Amino acid sequence: QLKSFLAEGHSFPKAASLAFKSFDNGEGTIDLSKPNNILGFHYVKAIVDQGSPVKASTIPRTGADFHDPDLGEQKIASATGIRNTIVGGNEPLESIRRVVPDITYHLLQESKDSYSAFHSWEKLFPYLKYKLLTSPSQDLRQIYEAEEGLEHRLLQQIKQANSFASFMERVKTKRYTWTRLQRLCVHVLTNTTKKEMASVLKNPQATYIRLLGMSEQGQTYLNHIKKSLDLPLISTLSQHEDPLLELDERAANCYALGYPEAVRTDKLQEEYATPPVRRSGTQAGY
Repeated sequence: QLKSFLAEGHSFPKAASLAFKSFDNGEGTIDLSKPNNILGFHYVKAIVDQGSPVKASTIPRTGADFHDPDLGEQKIASATGIRNTIVGGNEPLESIRRVVPDITYHLLQESKDSYSAFHSWEKLFPYLKYKLLTSPSQDLRQIYEAEEGLEHRLLQQIKQANSFASFMERVKTKRYTWTRLQRLCVHVLTNTTKKEMASVLKNPQATYIRLLGMSEQGQTYLNHIKKSLDLPLISTLSQHEDPLLELDERAANCYALGYPEAVRTDKLQEEYATPPVRRSGTQAGY
């Protein structure tokens, strides 16, 4: 059924939703066109496939729908609505305060004070455009997720686009969703090739543990167990080499290009040399 709907030109998410719906025996099925349902469905599928003892339960979504573009009047907004508000720049940051936790609001305010604006695809678009305009189609064909001649579509449309949003509107089709194309654009920016990913995906097991932060209690625990770990525990990138770490660093380097020039150099160094965050006490999450 999935192959049949894909052959009709639907995107994979849409084809999967239609295939699942075709098995409805009158008792009703969940709507697999909705992102939260897709995520939940695959969580349950993984639990079943692995014979896991995990018990799944569902929580009704209240307030805004997943892709509602605006904040609305309710206390719960969609992530899309929140992002549109803060990245659009047409409304003050204060307008999202009622729909996010206080810690989130203060971190966003701190980021805006430090960098004057929030990161967005538009800030990376000049680099994407340069990369596409200077890459032969045969090189782009080797990029991960560049399938079915997609590289030609990117090259055809990039010259006409003056923004990332207009570029995506030109490239997007019924078959290729916005998110699918965004992933391809990320791979273009990071120069992630099919050969490289095939090598990484050949071994689905983790090859290291990267430590991002810890409390005093967490540090004591890690000192106790680190000699018995099967994988290397990495606190800074400069201390270890691994194909996945190289991908991680390249992604961070590309992301840093979206910051203002005044802080870009620091951001390029941050991923490579910054030690783990240390928190006093036993704060949750560390």
